[in-house]
Amino acid sequence: MHANDLPVAIESEPVDRAAAKSSFTTEEATECYVCIVDDDPDIRDTLAFVLGAVGFSTIQVPGGKEAIELLRKERRRCCLILLDLMMPMMSGWEFRGIQRADPELADIPVVVLSGVRDVADAGALAASGYLRKPVDLDVLVETVRSFCAKGPDEASGHKAKGGRQAGLA
Repeated sequence: MHANDLPVAIESEPVDRAAAKSSFTTEEATECYVCIVDDDPDIRDTLAFVLGAVGFSTIQVPGGKEAIELLRKERRRCCLILLDLMMPMMSGWEFRGIQRADPELADIPVVVLSGVRDVADAGALAASGYLRKPVDLDVLVETVRSFCAKGPDEASGHKAKGGRQAGLA
């Protein structure tokens, strides 16, 4: 084989990742994850284990600041944020204020997952749902399923108008 017989290198333009992302088929676009935001590693691990066991992809973060950074960088779609309220550094209330003010993040539904007894305070967050700790795992899974369904309507994103009030009577 001579050098002239080798294939010629073909230069190409860099892939436009934003354009590539928007051209996903419905099936590919359902690749999404649940973001678990809680400062307690045991709770994060348990939630991730339970949700992973029924087929959900999860990403765990220990606080609001890390969650905002992750959500801004992650290419996959976040179908739901499970948010603790009482965290050091940035509380769930602070996180929610930043998230709601960011046009790229504002439409991601949030289910508050907290031991806070005053549901009215959690309601002021305009969350899509509320689950009180310790959470019933069957209710958790059904709540996540309701936000992270894999149908064509859900694949393009969720706008949590009216949302679910999980755990509220």
